[in-house]
Amino acid sequence: MINFIDLYRRIQPYRIHDDSELPWVYQKANPVGRPNHGDWEIPWLPSFIQPWGKISRLSTAYKAPFPFEMIAGNATKVEVPLPMDYPTVPGVNYEIKPWYDGEKNVDKKWVWAVEPIQPAGHWALLAVSLPGGLLEPCFYTRSVAVLGNKIPVYYGLKPDYHPVDSCAWMWEASLSVKWGSLA
Repeated sequence: MINFIDLYRRIQPYRIHDDSELPWVYQKANPVGRPNHGDWEIPWLPSFIQPWGKISRLSTAYKAPFPFEMIAGNATKVEVPLPMDYPTVPGVNYEIKPWYDGEKNVDKKWVWAVEPIQPAGHWALLAVSLPGGLLEPCFYTRSVAVLGNKIPVYYGLKPDYHPVDSCAWMWEASLSVKWGSLA
């Protein structure tokens, strides 16, 4: 069980306070940046009735050390690339390998982690590593199959492991349908 009040209080040391600390794709200085959570909007509803799409990413961003640890579930870990300067959990094993960014190979830290969206039938409860080595349950994810379609559900402090926009986001929640796919 995730205690959101305690989690919010305990992750404040990881809070991002300056726009320049955000991944470049979300900074206001980026001419094509996405500084707000427009991805939280429901596509078939008009934007003006969805105020949550105007929430600033800066107000929900945390640089919590990755990878989050699975404390329950049947999810499988995959190898994910992180920016070289992104904080990792003390003692975590990682390998420095190239990652192709669309133009060139760039060195990244590769760690084993549970992805936030799982194949159908998998679930996980993840914990963030806090100062002093304490673990705090922070993120729940589950995907189910319905009529050959995957329906992922997740909530909490979401780890975003993509090397271009690595960050943890609070309060992320999602219910979506991946039509025709169980992976």
